[in-house]
Amino acid sequence: MLPMIEMLLKNAELSNPIEQGDYIGEDGLYYCGKCNTPKETFLELADETCKVRTLCRCKAAVAEEQNKVKAAAKEKQRLDELCRACIPEEKYRQSTFAADNGSCPEAIAAARWYVENFPALFAENKGLMFSGSVGTGKTFAACCIANALIYTNRRVFVRKALTLIRDVGNFETEKAALLDIAKPDLLVIDDFGANQNSEFNTAMLCKIIDTRYSTGKPLVITTNLTPKDLKNAPSMELARIYDRTVEMCMCEKSPVILSGKSIRASIAAAKHGIK
Repeated sequence: MLPMIEMLLKNAELSNPIEQGDYIGEDGLYYCGKCNTPKETFLELADETCKVRTLCRCKAAVAEEQNKVKAAAKEKQRLDELCRACIPEEKYRQSTFAADNGSCPEAIAAARWYVENFPALFAENKGLMFSGSVGTGKTFAACCIANALIYTNRRVFVRKALTLIRDVGNFETEKAALLDIAKPDLLVIDDFGANQNSEFNTAMLCKIIDTRYSTGKPLVITTNLTPKDLKNAPSMELARIYDRTVEMCMCEKSPVILSGKSIRASIAAAKHGIK
């Protein structure tokens, strides 16, 4: 027998040894004393009939479960890497349904509904808008959507509006930024509307919205603009931008209006004993 084959057979024996309770059956092969299935088989190797060690039924089941665990861990690592690539900011990645403290139930309910129905919403190009003042939980809810969908193998990018405006307005980063806007299944733009203070910003915002609009894929935004603000834009150019944005964010749950005190301010006050 060839040395290489002998080494392989020996390694198979070492990795699957005969244990207490195992026995030799009528066919001359070792059987597992637990599941009573063969631990060996006959195999033709190099013109010889050899006994080759194999997995019994219970060992095969254990090996299959171990392989599943390894595959799940590898897939989790892949999705973690995808999440870091899609959501560069750590605070956005930490905004998950598991981290919800119950302070903005309406927003979280809408976010969960959006994730659960995303395949149909994606097919119909329906996004979602979270509208409210600073600290009311709109960014948290939008990022919950992004994080949850990434772990269902969807590509979702989360970007600040001002970051997109800066990158689209820079010759060196424009191409990559426009790809980030067009490529994902869902684009989340945080702080939409906090950027209308110059003609340049308005022009870049127009390019961002037009680029996303042309893909026929949905958009989720967070904004401190009210529905009334969006209907009564201060200029024709902004009116056009807002109109397209609202169209992309249109679904039965949109807009999600968040009112009340700032959650962040309330938490800070509680830490300092302020009522």
